[in-house]
Amino acid sequence: MAHFYFENTPHGVRKDGTKLNTRTHAEYICREGEYAKMKDREEDLVFKTAGNMPEWADTPMDFWEAAELHRRKNGRAYREFRFALQEEFTLTENIELVEKLLTETGIHEQHAYTYAIHDKTAAFDAEHHNIHCHLMFSEKTMEKNRPLSAEKYFKQYAEDTKGNAVSGYRNSRQFCPKEATLDLRHHWAELCNTKFAEQDLT
Repeated sequence: MAHFYFENTPHGVRKDGTKLNTRTHAEYICREGEYAKMKDREEDLVFKTAGNMPEWADTPMDFWEAAELHRRKNGRAYREFRFALQEEFTLTENIELVEKLLTETGIHEQHAYTYAIHDKTAAFDAEHHNIHCHLMFSEKTMEKNRPLSAEKYFKQYAEDTKGNAVSGYRNSRQFCPKEATLDLRHHWAELCNTKFAEQDLT
Protein backbone atom coordinates (compact mmCIF):
# COMPACT_ATOMS: atom_id res chain seq x y z
CA MET A 1 0.00 0.00 0.00
CA ALA A 2 1.61 3.24 -1.14
CA HIS A 3 2.23 6.00 1.39
CA PHE A 4 3.91 9.38 1.01
CA TYR A 5 5.71 11.98 3.06
CA PHE A 6 8.80 14.10 2.48
CA GLU A 7 10.34 16.25 5.21
CA ASN A 8 13.13 18.80 4.72
CA THR A 9 14.80 19.69 8.01
CA PRO A 10 17.69 22.18 8.47
CA HIS A 11 19.55 20.39 11.30
CA GLY A 12 17.33 18.49 13.72
CA VAL A 13 16.44 19.84 17.15
CA ARG A 14 15.49 18.32 20.49
CA LYS A 15 12.15 18.95 22.20
CA ASP A 16 13.70 21.86 24.10
CA GLY A 17 14.76 23.51 20.84
CA THR A 18 18.49 22.84 21.11
CA LYS A 19 20.22 21.38 18.07
CA LEU A 20 21.06 17.69 17.85
CA ASN A 21 24.70 16.66 17.95
CA THR A 22 25.63 15.97 14.33
CA ARG A 23 27.70 12.84 14.85
CA THR A 24 25.19 11.41 17.31
CA HIS A 25 22.39 11.85 14.79
CA ALA A 26 24.46 10.21 12.05
CA GLU A 27 25.14 7.28 14.37
CA TYR A 28 21.43 7.08 15.17
CA ILE A 29 20.27 6.84 11.56
CA CYS A 30 23.09 4.39 10.73
CA ARG A 31 22.60 2.37 13.93
CA GLU A 32 26.20 2.78 14.99
CA GLY A 33 27.86 3.55 18.31
CA GLU A 34 25.41 3.40 21.20
CA TYR A 35 22.58 2.83 18.71
CA ALA A 36 24.04 -0.37 17.27
CA LYS A 37 21.80 -2.54 19.41
CA MET A 38 18.69 -0.67 20.44
CA LYS A 39 16.24 -2.65 22.52
CA ASP A 40 12.45 -2.69 22.25
CA ARG A 41 12.32 -1.11 18.81
CA GLU A 42 10.46 -2.68 15.90
CA GLU A 43 12.71 -0.99 13.41
CA ASP A 44 15.59 -2.37 11.40
CA LEU A 45 18.39 -0.84 9.42
CA VAL A 46 18.37 -2.46 5.98
CA PHE A 47 20.87 -0.28 4.12
CA LYS A 48 23.33 2.55 4.71
CA THR A 49 25.96 4.32 2.65
CA ALA A 50 27.88 7.58 2.36
CA GLY A 51 29.50 9.57 -0.41
CA ASN A 52 31.87 12.43 -1.18
CA MET A 53 33.69 12.10 2.11
CA PRO A 54 37.01 14.02 2.16
CA GLU A 55 40.30 12.14 2.44
CA TRP A 56 40.91 13.36 5.97
CA ALA A 57 37.78 11.58 7.23
CA ASP A 58 38.64 7.94 7.86
CA THR A 59 34.94 7.18 8.32
CA PRO A 60 31.72 9.11 7.64
CA MET A 61 31.33 9.53 11.42
CA ASP A 62 34.69 11.31 11.53
CA PHE A 63 33.32 13.79 8.99
CA TRP A 64 30.12 14.41 10.93
CA GLU A 65 32.07 14.81 14.17
CA ALA A 66 34.26 17.46 12.51
CA ALA A 67 31.13 19.16 11.12
CA GLU A 68 29.76 19.41 14.66
CA LEU A 69 33.04 20.66 16.11
CA HIS A 70 33.20 23.47 13.54
CA ARG A 71 29.51 24.38 13.75
CA ARG A 72 28.78 27.88 14.98
CA LYS A 73 26.73 28.08 18.19
CA ASN A 74 23.46 28.80 16.42
CA GLY A 75 24.49 27.40 13.05
CA ARG A 76 23.71 24.11 11.38
CA ALA A 77 26.06 21.35 10.28
CA TYR A 78 23.70 19.38 8.05
CA ARG A 79 20.34 19.27 6.35
CA GLU A 80 18.18 16.16 6.44
CA PHE A 81 15.55 14.77 4.12
CA ARG A 82 13.32 12.12 5.68
CA PHE A 83 10.94 10.50 3.24
CA ALA A 84 8.80 7.45 2.66
CA LEU A 85 9.85 4.63 0.39
CA GLN A 86 7.38 2.14 -1.05
CA GLU A 87 6.79 -1.40 0.19
CA GLU A 88 5.64 -2.41 -3.30
CA PHE A 89 9.25 -1.97 -4.49
CA THR A 90 12.20 -4.18 -3.62
CA LEU A 91 15.01 -2.77 -1.49
CA THR A 92 17.17 -2.53 -4.61
CA GLU A 93 14.46 -0.57 -6.44
CA ASN A 94 14.03 1.80 -3.50
CA ILE A 95 17.79 2.37 -3.34
CA GLU A 96 17.79 3.14 -7.06
CA LEU A 97 15.10 5.76 -6.50
CA VAL A 98 17.08 7.36 -3.66
CA GLU A 99 20.20 7.42 -5.83
CA LYS A 100 18.22 9.02 -8.64
CA LEU A 101 17.01 11.74 -6.28
CA LEU A 102 20.58 12.34 -5.14
CA THR A 103 21.75 12.69 -8.73
CA GLU A 104 18.91 14.91 -9.94
CA THR A 105 19.19 17.30 -6.98
CA GLY A 106 22.98 17.62 -7.34
CA ILE A 107 23.71 16.18 -3.90
CA HIS A 108 25.42 13.14 -5.39
CA GLU A 109 28.15 15.27 -6.97
CA GLN A 110 28.31 18.39 -4.80
CA HIS A 111 27.81 17.45 -1.16
CA ALA A 112 29.13 15.04 1.45
CA TYR A 113 26.22 12.80 2.44
CA THR A 114 25.10 9.80 4.44
CA TYR A 115 21.80 8.00 4.10
CA ALA A 116 20.16 5.05 5.77
CA ILE A 117 17.03 3.07 5.00
CA HIS A 118 14.90 1.77 7.86
CA ASP A 119 12.14 -0.81 7.57
CA LYS A 120 9.62 -1.37 10.34
CA THR A 121 6.11 -2.74 10.75
CA ALA A 122 3.52 -0.06 10.02
CA ALA A 123 1.74 1.29 13.10
CA PHE A 124 -1.64 1.27 11.37
CA ASP A 125 -1.46 -2.30 10.04
CA ALA A 126 0.92 -5.07 11.06
CA GLU A 127 0.65 -6.59 7.59
CA HIS A 128 2.31 -3.55 6.03
CA HIS A 129 5.72 -1.94 6.36
CA ASN A 130 6.86 1.62 6.96
CA ILE A 131 9.99 1.84 4.82
CA HIS A 132 11.71 5.21 4.89
CA CYS A 133 14.99 6.95 4.24
CA HIS A 134 17.05 9.37 6.33
CA LEU A 135 19.37 11.43 4.12
CA MET A 136 21.69 13.90 5.82
CA PHE A 137 24.17 16.03 3.90
CA SER A 138 26.48 18.96 4.37
CA GLU A 139 25.31 22.13 2.64
CA LYS A 140 28.93 22.97 1.83
CA THR A 141 29.23 22.81 -1.98
CA MET A 142 32.42 20.86 -2.58
CA GLU A 143 34.95 21.68 -5.25
CA LYS A 144 36.62 18.39 -6.09
CA ASN A 145 39.54 20.14 -7.75
CA ARG A 146 40.15 22.09 -4.52
CA PRO A 147 40.28 19.59 -1.63
CA LEU A 148 40.45 21.19 1.80
CA SER A 149 41.69 20.11 5.19
CA ALA A 150 39.19 19.64 8.00
CA GLU A 151 40.17 23.03 9.40
CA LYS A 152 39.48 24.89 6.15
CA TYR A 153 36.59 22.71 4.92
CA PHE A 154 34.08 24.20 7.36
CA LYS A 155 35.35 27.78 7.33
CA GLN A 156 33.44 30.54 5.62
CA TYR A 157 34.23 30.85 1.93
CA ALA A 158 36.82 33.55 1.21
CA GLU A 159 38.82 34.87 -1.74
CA ASP A 160 42.10 36.76 -1.98
CA THR A 161 42.50 40.10 -3.76
CA LYS A 162 42.83 38.32 -7.10
CA GLY A 163 39.55 36.47 -6.69
CA ASN A 164 41.13 33.12 -5.89
CA ALA A 165 39.38 30.97 -3.30
CA VAL A 166 41.58 30.64 -0.22
CA SER A 167 39.29 29.13 2.41
CA GLY A 168 36.08 27.18 2.82
CA TYR A 169 33.37 26.17 0.40
CA ARG A 170 30.25 28.12 -0.43
CA ASN A 171 27.13 27.19 1.52
CA SER A 172 24.32 26.12 -0.79
CA ARG A 173 20.91 27.71 -0.21
CA GLN A 174 19.27 25.50 -2.82
CA PHE A 175 17.04 23.70 -0.33
CA CYS A 176 16.32 26.56 2.08
CA PRO A 177 13.19 28.20 0.61
CA LYS A 178 9.74 26.81 1.35
CA GLU A 179 9.27 26.44 -2.41
CA ALA A 180 12.25 24.06 -2.49
CA THR A 181 10.47 21.66 -0.13
CA LEU A 182 7.35 21.76 -2.28
CA ASP A 183 9.46 21.08 -5.37
CA LEU A 184 11.22 18.19 -3.63
CA ARG A 185 7.93 16.62 -2.63
CA HIS A 186 6.63 16.94 -6.17
CA HIS A 187 9.86 15.56 -7.62
CA TRP A 188 9.87 12.57 -5.28
CA ALA A 189 6.22 11.84 -6.02
CA GLU A 190 6.96 11.86 -9.75
CA LEU A 191 9.88 9.44 -9.31
CA CYS A 192 7.69 7.03 -7.33
CA ASN A 193 4.73 7.34 -9.68
CA THR A 194 6.95 6.67 -12.69
CA LYS A 195 8.19 3.49 -11.03
CA PHE A 196 4.62 2.45 -10.21
CA ALA A 197 3.63 2.98 -13.85
CA GLU A 198 6.60 0.93 -15.08
CA GLN A 199 5.37 -1.96 -12.96
CA ASP A 200 1.67 -1.50 -13.79
CA LEU A 201 0.92 -0.73 -10.16
CA THR A 202 -1.00 2.49 -10.74
